[in-house]
Formats: sequence, structure tokens, C-alpha cells
Amino acid sequence: MNNLLNSKEMALFTKQGFLRFDEMIDTDLCKEFFSYMENPESKQYQPQGQLLWDVWDEKSPIGKIIHHPDMIKLIHSLVGKKPRYDHHFPHKTHPGKGLQHLHQDAEYDMREHQFDIQISLYPQDTTLEMGGTRFLPSSHFRKVNEATIGRYQHIRGMQQMVCKAGTVLVWHTGLWHAAQPNISENKTRYMFKLRLNPMEKQQRLFDTFDLNDVEVSQILNQTYLWHGQSHRRELFNRIKFWRYISDQPDYDLDMWMTRNENSTHYYKRSQVT
Repeated sequence: MNNLLNSKEMALFTKQGFLRFDEMIDTDLCKEFFSYMENPESKQYQPQGQLLWDVWDEKSPIGKIIHHPDMIKLIHSLVGKKPRYDHHFPHKTHPGKGLQHLHQDAEYDMREHQFDIQISLYPQDTTLEMGGTRFLPSSHFRKVNEATIGRYQHIRGMQQMVCKAGTVLVWHTGLWHAAQPNISENKTRYMFKLRLNPMEKQQRLFDTFDLNDVEVSQILNQTYLWHGQSHRRELFNRIKFWRYISDQPDYDLDMWMTRNENSTHYYKRSQVT
């Protein structure tokens, strides 16, 4: 098992704003985790700002999941080896409950390229009727006031979490998302959410052995139909973000940034000569 995400996986995260890992956590551990989810104390925030690895006992159900090798792998690759605990919450949604409007959690985040992550764990098989999280891929770079997108219901390309137990969704906190109503007859929906802050520069935290693989640029160049005529704006956003996390200040796709920077580079060269 590789200890870090690779460049192609990070390019996919850059493009769509999330990564999905089906059945990452084994069924037995998921069943054990329910004892934690049912405990009222699980809803209490831990002291914010502490090192993640110090929050829960490694032998507890939640501690076992946080210290799972694949979980450590994605955390290290996205926010580093010393992530800060922000908050968590065990969501428990009974049948007939759970309607939530589309929103963005991090509209107040003024950082240019740095980002927090949220980890969503689905400890049970989650059907369409149970109303798993819906989200809009590649919306994470579009800053909006939290409530202004609440009226949008059917955006082309929107996804909803339908998955097997143990599936993990890790996402950029700017991703537009909402809980769907649980319309099943008798199945309570569970989802555990954890938000983490980086405490180090988010550059080359991932495995860069494939950084120059042609597939990286192919992934970053893909677009979504819902972008419409503003798809080029999304390419600019991706280029800037990728330049930062890959520590490649001159990286470009089809000269989009190079065209913008041409006059700046020209004047700089003129002054030197």
C-alpha cells in the first residue's frame, strides 16, 4: 500500500473537489463504530485546535477509524502530518427527516489556495431512499454566501451518496452540498463528519513520482457541463490551485495563464535588458 495519494489522485481532487473511497473501513469496524454513534457524548465537540491524533483514544471505535492506514494516507496527503481538529458531528437522520438546502460551509474562508477538508464516513449501506449527501462536483472554487444557492435543486452533474458501509468521502470545504431527506420506511441514516485544518504548507504533501505524467494535465483539463461558458474560469482556478499544491509556479494548461502573464513577463525582461 502506498503511504500517500499520488499526483493523479490529487489532480482529481483539484478538478472535482472530493475523493471517494468505497468500503475503505471494514464491516466489523463499522458495526463497532455504531456504539460510538449511539452514545450521546459523541455529539460533544472536543476542544478545538488540538492535534487530531490526540483527540480520541486509538483503541476506541472512532480512534481506530482515524488511525486506519488508509485514513492516515489521505489526511497526510491533503492537510499534512499534524492536522488540527476543527470539529466533528455524528449525523443521525430518522425516516421523514433530514431535508437541507444546498449550501457552502466555507464562504467565510479568505485563504487563496490553502484549504480545510471534511471527511464523511458512511458506516452502513446507504440507499438512494435513505437520502445520503448530495453535492456538486467542481463547485469548490466558487465562493458564495451560504444561503444564496439554497433554491437550486437540479443542477446537471450533481451527485448523491449511495454507497456500501465503510465508504469515505473526503472533500474540500468549499464544495456545495446538502443532506437529502430520508424517505425510507424504517431505516435511520448515519453519517460521521470530521473537519480538519492544515498546520503546514500544503505543497507536495502527496507522492509526486507521477507529477509529470500526461494524465495529470488531462484530468485537470476536463470540464463539467454545468460550468457552461464559464468553464475557462474553472480552468484558471485549477491552474492556480495546482501551481500551489504541486509547487510548480509556471505550470499551465493550454497557455491560459501564460497569456495573462505575458505582459508582466515582458516588462520584467525589458527592465533587465
